[in-house]
Amino acid sequence: MSTTSMSLETLQFLLQHLDANRRFEIYNRCPALRAIEKTVPLKINSLTLMGNCVTVNDTTYGFGIIRRYNVGDTPHYVAASNERGGVDYEVDRYGVRDELDAHTVTPGDVDTKVREEPWIPDENFRIRRLENQIQIYEARLAQQRERRRNTARTEKNIEAVRAKLFEYQCRRENIPPNYEHFLQLTTSRTVDEQEQRTIERYAHNKKFSEAKKQLTTVLFGDRNSPIYVTNFTFVCSQGVIRLPVGLKLHVEKLKLGGDVGRILEALAPIFHETSFPLKKLEIDLLQGDNINHPIAQAARILKIMMISLDFQQNILAITNPVVRIIVMMLSEQTLEGLIGNWIDLKRPIGTEHTILIQQEPLFAFEMEDILKRINGVPIDDENVLIPMTAGTQLKVSYGPFPEFAPRVKWAVRFSTVVTEH
Repeated sequence: MSTTSMSLETLQFLLQHLDANRRFEIYNRCPALRAIEKTVPLKINSLTLMGNCVTVNDTTYGFGIIRRYNVGDTPHYVAASNERGGVDYEVDRYGVRDELDAHTVTPGDVDTKVREEPWIPDENFRIRRLENQIQIYEARLAQQRERRRNTARTEKNIEAVRAKLFEYQCRRENIPPNYEHFLQLTTSRTVDEQEQRTIERYAHNKKFSEAKKQLTTVLFGDRNSPIYVTNFTFVCSQGVIRLPVGLKLHVEKLKLGGDVGRILEALAPIFHETSFPLKKLEIDLLQGDNINHPIAQAARILKIMMISLDFQQNILAITNPVVRIIVMMLSEQTLEGLIGNWIDLKRPIGTEHTILIQQEPLFAFEMEDILKRINGVPIDDENVLIPMTAGTQLKVSYGPFPEFAPRVKWAVRFSTVVTEH
């Protein structure tokens, strides 16, 4: 075997075992290695996609638009925005927000918008509103000075509104502003509990949406195989996430919020078929039919952070083998209803529902007596068996900080087990 092929194989091996962010650094700093970097399968432990930033493991990449004044002082609100990395939307040369850019969808993007077109208020209306705000703040400022109160906050508010009004005045009268805008890429990571930030600035010669898409294309685009992601968090219930054409993710565990069915439908094109069934799906809210999507129904573990008021009815529709639900409280009536429904549905062996309760229920000390009333047979202080069919039983486990949920104040677990003879 030649020295060249040996070096190539060694490089491929090293790349495969490097942290994803180190590989991105190699791609950016070593143009000669870009082609080979893209051919080696990429593995990510934790990936979070948001509207204006991407977090890969411990590193966040975020674009913003900053403003730099050529003449005069920088308004406080602009300085604060610049310090945060800039605004997360497109602006014209005057600084006026471009509402259409955020709604433009290009091939590869994930679109979770509810409204197809943005509402763009009349410019005259905006100017009048800003002028009215200045009058209100100035009246407040006069009162504060008369009463000898602190005026710093009101003065900053006036400064900010005047600066916004100046943007519209410059655009209306076609006056060149005394500032420029730049695209800023901020890369941040936490090392030894200290945030480390790297800043790169570019001329604002492309749309904000185009810059975000270019970023994700550099990180994830043009790869020969699906990107393997252990934990994928998607945070965009209404908007557009800019992604490269042809992106495919093999996802093990998925966390998302909002309308589950609608968002899963939007995400489906970027999921590689080997992702299913998901090992775990975590959602913010169980309400109505928002988990009827096939991807949600097939997940091996379903975790629900909050449930609507119709707790008992909503949980009937869940068919996932393992379910974990977080609730504030659980009533005795709901408990008995859940047990009755479980027995009526004859949930199969291996099914397990755990309810994590943030406050100890009022019936906690009566749990064994409650279960006995519905044919429960105690095994010990924290476990009761209830007959279901000739070959199966419902096992109810419960208590404060139980072994199956040691960090939770109180929990109850339902599971179908084989009847031992």
